Amino acid sequence: MVNVMRDSRAEVSSRYRLEAIMFRLAREHADKAEEWAKKYSKSHERSDLEKEMEHSLQAIILSHAFLEAYINLIERKRLGKNSSISQTTELGFMGKWSRVVEAVTGKSLKNDCSLWKRLGELNDLRSKIIHYRPKFSEGVKSWEEKEIRSENARVAVLVAELVVRKFHELDGSNPPDFLETLKAGKDYRVVLGEKI
Repeated sequence: MVNVMRDSRAEVSSRYRLEAIMFRLAREHADKAEEWAKKYSKSHERSDLEKEMEHSLQAIILSHAFLEAYINLIERKRLGKNSSISQTTELGFMGKWSRVVEAVTGKSLKNDCSLWKRLGELNDLRSKIIHYRPKFSEGVKSWEEKEIRSENARVAVLVAELVVRKFHELDGSNPPDFLETLKAGKDYRVVLGEKI
């Protein structure tokens, strides 16, 4: 939510950095998933596996939600609220990242083939989870037990961080402080009027 205060001298607006909370929570859940994975490797208790999967699931979804929120923020701040990119619904997550980064920086995120591939894999896994269709797998382990694990949770968080850092590298700007501090807080903007 954006709060705006106006007087004859200035306009001040603020918003809470929800994307920072998403990133922090994704990282925390990836850490918890690793803890439960270690317990499961020793105990082989189903409850430990489920806890690992629970935290992994949250880390994966939150990493993707963070990236979605971040690209929306970049688009809004840099291209304006009437950007035609947002109005093109067929683009999807990957298309939006590609188009917004190119529109803002004049460079392509796709040039980092490995990172672009990983971003696509994160998007695919998130879609598999969000649009879940239960099915039986051949063999002992289901796809859920194979893919919703601590390794993929850690990769999801790492990909999220690297994509944002890559955007800022292409843009020649500094990445957000919360990648290091994990603190959210408010983001303020002040527009000074003529009478000051």
